[in-house]
Amino acid sequence: KHLKIGSLHVLDPAFLLEQKDYLKLIKLLPAWNFQKSLFSYILDNTSIEKQQIEIISDNLKLQTLSFTLNNACFNDLSIDSKNIVISWLKGIYQADFVITDSFHGTVFSILFNKPFITIGNETRGVARFKSLLCTFNLESRLVMNYNSITNELIHEKIPWHKVNDILKKERFASEQFLSSALK
Repeated sequence: KHLKIGSLHVLDPAFLLEQKDYLKLIKLLPAWNFQKSLFSYILDNTSIEKQQIEIISDNLKLQTLSFTLNNACFNDLSIDSKNIVISWLKGIYQADFVITDSFHGTVFSILFNKPFITIGNETRGVARFKSLLCTFNLESRLVMNYNSITNELIHEKIPWHKVNDILKKERFASEQFLSSALK
C-alpha cells in the first residue's frame, strides 16, 4: 500500500491513476461473454484453493474465471501474451467478486470497487496487506485461510463511498509528496 518515507506513507503507484485511466486500456480488448463472474487470481494455486474457490463461487452463483501466473487464461479463453496485464485488469474490472492472494489483485479490487476477499500468506508477507486494508478500513477482507471465510464475510457490503473518499485524500497527499520531492 505505502512506501514509508520517514513518518510519511505514500500510496502504491497503481493508486495514482484513476479507474478511468485503466478503463481506457481495458476498452482496447474485444468484448467477453462472461456474465456474473468470480475472478480468482491466486499466486499459490493448489487443488485445495481451487475447491474452496468453487464453493464460494457456487455460494454466490457466479461463474469462476481463474487467472494464474503459469496459465495465462480465463477458463477456455486464451489470452494473447502481449495483452496479459490488460486482460488481468479486465478480469478484475468485469468481475462481480474477487478472490486473491496478490497485493495488486487487492489494489485493483479496491480501485474498481469490487467486493473481494484477500487470502494472506505469511511466507509472502502480510504486513503490506494489513497496511493497505487498514488505510481503507477494510481489514475484515483479509483472511489467513479459507476456513476463515464465512457467509457473512462473502455477503458483507463494502462502503465504497467511504473507501473512495479515503482514496481521494490519500492520492492527493501522495501526489503532493511526489511533486515536492521531484522539484
